[in-house]
Amino acid sequence: MSEQIRHHVVHAAGNIADVAGFREKVLKRIGTFNNGSPANADIQFIDMFLAISGNEAHVSLIELRFTGDVPFAHYNRFEILIGYIMSHGILLRDNLATL
Repeated sequence: MSEQIRHHVVHAAGNIADVAGFREKVLKRIGTFNNGSPANADIQFIDMFLAISGNEAHVSLIELRFTGDVPFAHYNRFEILIGYIMSHGILLRDNLATL
């Protein structure tokens, strides 16, 4: 998923013209589209990085405040996405080193 989000940031200035189509493309690519019935958790994960307006969206990596009992608690979507991208890079490096 992080690869597709990165792709849209780099090649489309973070703009997504068709949110449903973007979700479908990402979930098919990672094999979790489940014949049109993807898991709600997968959709929520994708949507965590999007600012959605109708059927259009753009990648949004700003900090968000947690709702609930903890005052001043935030989560940083940029750090989460970079963590996934870095993890993929480390896995690739380690696997290439064993060749």
